[in-house]
Amino acid sequence: MTRFSAGFLCLLALGVVPLVCWEAIRLLLRDRKRAHIARKVALPAGNYRVIESDAVAAWCHGIWLPEVYVSTGLIDQFDEYDVQIILAHEHAHALRYDNLTAYVMHCLTLIWGKSARREIRADFAIACEQACDAVAARFAAGDFGQVSQALQRFASHQRPDATQGTEPQG
Repeated sequence: MTRFSAGFLCLLALGVVPLVCWEAIRLLLRDRKRAHIARKVALPAGNYRVIESDAVAAWCHGIWLPEVYVSTGLIDQFDEYDVQIILAHEHAHALRYDNLTAYVMHCLTLIWGKSARREIRADFAIACEQACDAVAARFAAGDFGQVSQALQRFASHQRPDATQGTEPQG
């Protein structure tokens, strides 16, 4: 390795490492703030938390200590069986630490090109959803058909601009 290429790599590392660290800290602080707000407005209900809202919503939040949240709209508009499937799916995200993995992936792919970064993150999100669907099928529904139907009904109630998945926003 020439002196020029070693110097260039050193300069590159000096620029990239602080960028990745800054983004990691920014995401952690944002997650902490959102978790604090969510915990203040949500009521515990067994192994998940309920937020008073007419919207149909369910998600797993938290990087280090993920928790499952559902809205009263989901509980009111869906039958108990569908709610159990959706809860099983979201609990799978928590047990697999998908948010933490997405957080690490987000930070590690910051220096990649935009299309490659978007593609790897999208592939990861799809793989996470499929894995969580499999968990819900095994433990809550018994087969993929019932999980698919419940999740399609759930998706049909979502706003088109609602953010979903495990990728950190920002």
